[in-house]
Amino acid sequence: MSNADLCDVHVMSKTIAAMLGDAAAAPQDMEALLFGRELQGCIVVESCLLTGGPYSLCEPKAMDLTQKSQALVARKKKLDQKTLGWCTMWPAGEAEGRRPNHRERCMHVAVQNAIGSDGVIGCMVLQNTKPSKLKEFCVDTLWVVGPELKPLKVHVRNVGTTAGSGSWMQPLPTSPHKDFSALRSSCSQVTENIEGIARDTLAASITSSAIVREHTKELKTWQRRTRELKMEQHQFFVAKLHALEEHQRVLQQQQQQPAAASR
Repeated sequence: MSNADLCDVHVMSKTIAAMLGDAAAAPQDMEALLFGRELQGCIVVESCLLTGGPYSLCEPKAMDLTQKSQALVARKKKLDQKTLGWCTMWPAGEAEGRRPNHRERCMHVAVQNAIGSDGVIGCMVLQNTKPSKLKEFCVDTLWVVGPELKPLKVHVRNVGTTAGSGSWMQPLPTSPHKDFSALRSSCSQVTENIEGIARDTLAASITSSAIVREHTKELKTWQRRTRELKMEQHQFFVAKLHALEEHQRVLQQQQQQPAAASR
């Protein structure tokens, strides 16, 4: 996949709706991978899967995909979907004058190294901190492509469309919030993302619970052993005290016997 191949890039309407919904609901900066396939000479972005918060997509220094990202890539490969690029979601930001930051450039290089191509797509989804003229907080998308991260014009493909041309190809507007607000109800992709996060959270919770139980068991063992040592120490001192008292009593008796004999 080269830069020339990416001059015509489309994104499924349900996918862009899911991306906008995730960005609107994101409690923090989020990262995701873009997947899709080549259809009729164009690239179609069919899904966007969250990897998690900052630095969940690639290692901070190594420019390599994380284990979770690699697992998502392998999972989508089984479904004949290629890794196309990355996506970041910012709950607070502005699209005007926005360019990929250092972390996003690292993600771009990591995906580029993983797929062995310089035609990587990048998408930044930003929820504006200032309301629009309609007093709505809009969600904007910015798309880039290639090693130089050049701006990319993306078209939206209607849900279920896999063939034909013309009316189903619509340019993605700068602020798509108004055009896609009705598509927020398309929750199939959002559900998949949430289920992935829920599985990871549950696994982490189970692991944490097992660790806590193990430490609790170990703590109780040491507490029991401490009580036993204190009891043994107490019994030792009591026996020692009794021995001293008995020794003192014998000495007193020995001292009293010569005195009685002299009288």
